[in-house]
Amino acid sequence: MKHVFISYVREDQETIDRLCKELRSRGVKVWLDRDEILPGQHWRESIRSAIRDGAFFIACFSEHYSSRGRSYMNEELTLAVEEIRLRGTNITWFIPVRLSESKVPDRSIGGGETLLDLQWVDLFSDWHPQIKKILYTMGISPLSELEEYMSELSGGLLIDQWQLLARKPSILRTNVYYALKNIVTQKSIECGYVKRGIQLVWGPSFQHVIAFRTPDAPTQSDLRFADKIAIHMKDKGYIICKGRGYGINLAFSQSPAYQWIIGPVENGNDVLSSGDKFSIFNTIEDDCLVHFPRSNGVSLRWKTDCRWGYDGHAWSKAKLVEIN
Repeated sequence: MKHVFISYVREDQETIDRLCKELRSRGVKVWLDRDEILPGQHWRESIRSAIRDGAFFIACFSEHYSSRGRSYMNEELTLAVEEIRLRGTNITWFIPVRLSESKVPDRSIGGGETLLDLQWVDLFSDWHPQIKKILYTMGISPLSELEEYMSELSGGLLIDQWQLLARKPSILRTNVYYALKNIVTQKSIECGYVKRGIQLVWGPSFQHVIAFRTPDAPTQSDLRFADKIAIHMKDKGYIICKGRGYGINLAFSQSPAYQWIIGPVENGNDVLSSGDKFSIFNTIEDDCLVHFPRSNGVSLRWKTDCRWGYDGHAWSKAKLVEIN
């Protein structure tokens, strides 16, 4: 999906940041003027292009907006109304959102209708159900109850999703094949046929096909927190990030690529044991690998804004203590 343009006034920045975090956590690319317009660019043309090319336009109305006599949001709304008229009434593109008990402006959108004829969402009344409505409008399935529960437990980060399952409870070792289980799907990563992309699927049988390898441990050794690792799938090769700009950019390589790092584990120890929950960080993508519902391919994505405890070279326990 293309980006979603969000129109707002600066006084609502805190609520807008929360909305953006919700959308990005579901894989939505958000367009905000403060983030996307670079120094020296013609900002009016940048905004016009972003509105025209966006998959959706979210207009955030509030008491702050209503109290302003002048704002750039009015100019964005003017451009958006032009797009509504061009796109036709049978296409849902403009999503009115109320951030507080305020009025949606009575602007004409053609055909005898105004913005008041478009159903709006009241985020101030009940946040999560209203977010679900926005996601449904965009054709995105909201998180399951289990995912929402995990999100609340982890402060919305949802990154400690993984477990390595051994045939017998034990300390985990490098160069040993385990089942890599995702605690959201309650299934393991396995190899299977898919039409597009890397041939990874969710399997209910917990096949022991994943091994973690470190550059300084050609034989078996304890698998430790903060180790830089390569991930090997039996009979296929090493799972790597290719760095392309679309989809879940994973591929197989016959050569080991030590581009993964095991995130902090729940027991607080340096050595991982079977059943410990942890995160998987990729140094190329600069994000964590997490489950995310998709209509095609394996349901994985990169979790943005999750570099807590990682300084670009190694996990920092001091940072973890400070942030937690």
